[in-house]
Amino acid sequence: MKISNSDIVRLAEIKSYFIDPPYTFRIHSLAKPQIDEAMDILKKYKISPVLMGQMEDLRQLFAASEEDVNTTRENMRSFAILLNRVNR
Repeated sequence: MKISNSDIVRLAEIKSYFIDPPYTFRIHSLAKPQIDEAMDILKKYKISPVLMGQMEDLRQLFAASEEDVNTTRENMRSFAILLNRVNR
């Protein structure tokens, strides 16, 4: 199934935010809903189970990094890289 244009646009917005996350102590609370939204969007489509598994693993790492801003930012960048692989 092809990803709808509105979902592609939203995933691109999330990816661009995650590529260069802002420096803020609230970064985890700002990014968590976006990770959940991206995962919900991708679950509607036939995405590679391996890629979805990697995203789920990264979501768990992200949850564990709540108190560490730098690790949270690195996990966001890694998630953006995985989002980039969705269209391939």
